[in-house]
Amino acid sequence: MPRTIRNFESHPITLREVEVVRVSDVTPGMRRVVVAGPEMGAFVRQGHPQPPVVSVGFDDHVKLLFPAADGTPPPLPGQADGRLRWEPEQIAATRNYTVRSFDPTTGEMALDFVRHGAGLASGWAERCVVGEKIWFAGPKECVGFPEGVDWHLVAGDETALPAIGRWITEAPSGTRAQVFVEVARPADVQDDLPHRPGIDITWLIREGLIREGLGRPGRDEVVPGQLLGEAIRTAPWWPGSVYAFVAGEATSLKPIRRHLRDERGVPPERLEIVGYWRRTDAGTDPGEHPVVRLHEMSELLAPLVLRAAVTIGLPAAWERGLERIDELAAATEVRPDRLAKVLDALAALGVAVATDAGHRPTTLGEALDDDHLADHLDLNRPAALAELGLVGLVDTLRGADGFARVHGDSYATLRARRAEIEVALQRRAAEETGWFATNLAALPVVAEARSIAVTGLGTTSLANALARRVSKVTVLVPPAVVDWATADLDALCGSTSRREAIQVKGTSLEQAAGGSLTDHVDVLVLSDALTELADERALELLQRTSAAHLVLLERVVGDRAVENAEADLLALTTHGTGLRTDADLESLVVRSGFPVVERTTIGWGRICLIAHRRPVAENPLPDLAGAEVFTR
Repeated sequence: MPRTIRNFESHPITLREVEVVRVSDVTPGMRRVVVAGPEMGAFVRQGHPQPPVVSVGFDDHVKLLFPAADGTPPPLPGQADGRLRWEPEQIAATRNYTVRSFDPTTGEMALDFVRHGAGLASGWAERCVVGEKIWFAGPKECVGFPEGVDWHLVAGDETALPAIGRWITEAPSGTRAQVFVEVARPADVQDDLPHRPGIDITWLIREGLIREGLGRPGRDEVVPGQLLGEAIRTAPWWPGSVYAFVAGEATSLKPIRRHLRDERGVPPERLEIVGYWRRTDAGTDPGEHPVVRLHEMSELLAPLVLRAAVTIGLPAAWERGLERIDELAAATEVRPDRLAKVLDALAALGVAVATDAGHRPTTLGEALDDDHLADHLDLNRPAALAELGLVGLVDTLRGADGFARVHGDSYATLRARRAEIEVALQRRAAEETGWFATNLAALPVVAEARSIAVTGLGTTSLANALARRVSKVTVLVPPAVVDWATADLDALCGSTSRREAIQVKGTSLEQAAGGSLTDHVDVLVLSDALTELADERALELLQRTSAAHLVLLERVVGDRAVENAEADLLALTTHGTGLRTDADLESLVVRSGFPVVERTTIGWGRICLIAHRRPVAENPLPDLAGAEVFTR
């Protein structure tokens, strides 16, 4: 998950059928639909017990599945253990919406819809009536109110009003904040929002205003997000630490992000910029998010040319307003004749469009500058090495080292030689494990422990969550990662006491998991540590583990999720292994000498096996200062 000082908790993803119990208009531009039903509580779907709805974060969201205009129910995903099995046509009938409020006592959830008269969601909100059925999934995660800051900057357009309204309503007493809300008309101002001491609310009205040079090409009216950017840049900057939450039209948020990040120096863990929607070109479905479309492109040309464009810096050059081929060539350091071929290919994909001056991005092309998407596509990322190794999949399937055929060396050799690869792997894994770290910390075996060691991938996010429950947590990482892990934990831990409970030690995976290092540890957590090991080595590692209890977190096969299929093939091409089944993992643990094994749902594509060898140890964590250090 993204770095943040907000406390995070995740929940099993559950499909629920509810009905509309009330419909009202908050303003002429905002309609509120309240839903409720028995499936807001605990129930069983397709043989899987489902927990009650939980929503405690001001920006929690659910995925709504809308019926057709004639009332035909949408195609529904299958319910798996803690997750849903989606098909592409099912995703097309969904939209994400913020939970405006949730009452766990009555089971009523309020959802606010901007009334713009078009689109899948707005159209349903206009015609829905009391008693009508609707399906939703989530919230799959709840992120708590920011702690440990002196003041807050909260801003957004009308699409962010549900989150902002909930933020104002539920902010702890004594919170100081500047809140800016941009809406189309005076009638869209929500006068019913509570007036809280210390929270200054400023409404920005677009209607009737013109900002010369600020509109889109060929227009001079104020477009969504422009007033918001002006207000944030000219607002008084209060002393002390700030947490900033800004949401709305994605394109308009880019300069706001740069201002807060570069000019105001707000660190990433205290800066949250969220694109809720994006202006579209004529003929583009306004409900189809460009980032989703880009991910769904599957022809060979698309993934390769999109990655090349991001890697050479073409989106950044476009953002600076460059269009001429000579300007773009200079900015990307690519020969003009060769760059022209890339631009023509992007135009064929609908990502760019030819102009009299050269090429400019379409709405789809503007999305290439999305931070998360750009990070995913940039071939300079060390993680891209593994992904490009898939090009050698056929060689791997036939028994050769397909990765080495592509890169000239094996993955293990490159990983040992280049420290940045190991750091990148840990950073990426820490974002993933952050989504379910609080679920791990809530396990009974953790609550009973006084000492925990954690090793594998994504250990910093796990340690941060575990230290909320356990007095001593040791993070065992490869030596190349020690400095990064230390700095990451410094940024993650909001309290000094929690950070002091965590120590970082550099050691090999085998040394971390076995022998003297875990003799007196109550619980050893192995996170995605076995996938890269063949059965013989994995069994040997587990047999050497001397902790009283073992918690094993791994992806498994048998799930149709795309991310698991990708992880399975990546493990095959990089390590010659692959994901195991639930039964395979349990067999390894039992054979290694743990007589009692239980399975629980941890969420986010991971199986969690908890193995017990003996009662919780009475001894504290040993001093690992003298531990022998190996390269991985």
